[in-house]
Amino acid sequence: MHWYTKPGLKPKIVMDTNILVSAGLGKLGFSFKVFESVSGGLLHNFSSREILDELHDVFGRSEITSRINQKDRTFLLGVYEQKSIFVEPALKLRIVPGDADDDKFIHCALAAKAGYVVSGDQHLLKLKNYQGVRMVSPKDFIQGLF
Repeated sequence: MHWYTKPGLKPKIVMDTNILVSAGLGKLGFSFKVFESVSGGLLHNFSSREILDELHDVFGRSEITSRINQKDRTFLLGVYEQKSIFVEPALKLRIVPGDADDDKFIHCALAAKAGYVVSGDQHLLKLKNYQGVRMVSPKDFIQGLF
């Protein structure tokens, strides 16, 4: 059963930065479908100040500005900010082997009691699960393969 066929349920997710970047790069991909689902109110996306700061930093980098125009970057970030529910994670444990920068996504998910971190990052995906939070790729999330 797919997440979107469960009546009355809106899954709680945390989108990794790479999902928003991928959504801007390819409007036909699974990352864009996750973004559209958040934008359309089918999912609750949670974020934190730390995640938002990273998004603004990444969207200002030349390798991104050269590939995603200003209008699309502004749109993506604006929708992300408007549609996300912001939490302040109290927990700051070291969790993700190999990449401490990824811990913030799990901290956010735990604070929000979210069920999923949707990511294309192998450090997170290799972890698979942390205290009930599943790490899933956008493809697996959209196709309900978790």
